[in-house]
Amino acid sequence: MRRTILGILAIISVLGGLLTLLMGPPGETYETYLMLGASGLRIGLVLGAFWLAYPQLTRIPWWFVQALLAGTLVIAVKPKVAIIVLPLLIALWIVRPRKGKRSIARKHGGKRQVKSR
Repeated sequence: MRRTILGILAIISVLGGLLTLLMGPPGETYETYLMLGASGLRIGLVLGAFWLAYPQLTRIPWWFVQALLAGTLVIAVKPKVAIIVLPLLIALWIVRPRKGKRSIARKHGGKRQVKSR
């Protein structure tokens, strides 16, 4: 259902952007219509990319999405901090907790069991 809504919104945004660019009035307000049309096209294309990638996006862990949004906000406010934030996000992705991989000690209650013959 969500993927369908993304697709519909992408089509509406692209069509709205194209109509605004093509049917905008000439004159002083043309720059405003040009900006609105270009914005509609960009939003539609990004939503279309999300529509295509939706099955893969559902597998991204929620904690990483939150860290990515927080990092983006920090970079938007202070762009020079990107030197610190981007490597930190990459490191978080690399050392993320993995499901199903437990150490031997945790599997056996802290003690390693030896098989007897």
